[in-house]
Amino acid sequence: MRNPQSSRRQDPDLDKIAQLTAKERRICNLIAGGGGAVNKALAQQLFISEHTLRNHLTQIYHKLGVSNRLDLYVFATKHRRPG
Repeated sequence: MRNPQSSRRQDPDLDKIAQLTAKERRICNLIAGGGGAVNKALAQQLFISEHTLRNHLTQIYHKLGVSNRLDLYVFATKHRRPG
């Protein structure tokens, strides 16, 4: 027999993503689709300073359990929603 609990297991990455704020999710989407845009360009798109962007990135790294921008890019592209 199938175990109904095992079919309902949630991807632990979805729990991590749920912790992100709307702005943090937007930053992740920009990084995933940005083709390696530098912080200055990303900050301009978001109408925030580079310092504020770095603060957001630090929080994102912590929440998602990644250690750098490349890891964030890989995570974000893996979990990016189409559209």
